[in-house]
Amino acid sequence: MKKLSTGQKIILIAGILLTLIGIFARYMGWENNDCLVLFYTGASFMWIAFLNNKASKCERRFIKKLFRRQQNG
Repeated sequence: MKKLSTGQKIILIAGILLTLIGIFARYMGWENNDCLVLFYTGASFMWIAFLNNKASKCERRFIKKLFRRQQNG
C-alpha cells in the first residue's frame, strides 16, 4: 500500500468520521435525508483519498491533441 500525503490522510480521517456519524445517526432515529448525506459524503471522501493525483501520460497526450485541434481549427 502506498504512503498517503498529509492532505490524503486528513480526507481519509474526515471520511471515516462522517461515515461513522452517518451510521450512528441512522440508529439514533434521524431522518434519512440527514444521515444519508453524511454517510455518502464520508464514503466518497474515503474513496477520494486513494485516487491517483498524478496525470497519466495518456491523459496528457489526449489534452495536447485536443488543444492543438482547437488552435488549428
